[in-house]
Amino acid sequence: MKWISVKDRLPKRPPNRIDENGRKWLTVSDSFIVTDTEGRVFEAVYDYYSKSFWYGNSLNEIKVVAYMPLPKPYKPKEEGKRK
Repeated sequence: MKWISVKDRLPKRPPNRIDENGRKWLTVSDSFIVTDTEGRVFEAVYDYYSKSFWYGNSLNEIKVVAYMPLPKPYKPKEEGKRK
């Protein structure tokens, strides 16, 4: 994964999700790894409506200079299978 400068582009909201009952769910935020103006690296939430990054449950907006998607979760190899 590579860092994406917020000057180049902001995260795009993914399509709505349809659950097993056919209800549409709107994605309002996603988590990203970010770097702020002070050079710190941490996980933050991007809000698609306000177009801003937020840290955890704080009410403080973060001045982000670059971001990248979170990695996919680890999946152990199935026993008996080789690549």
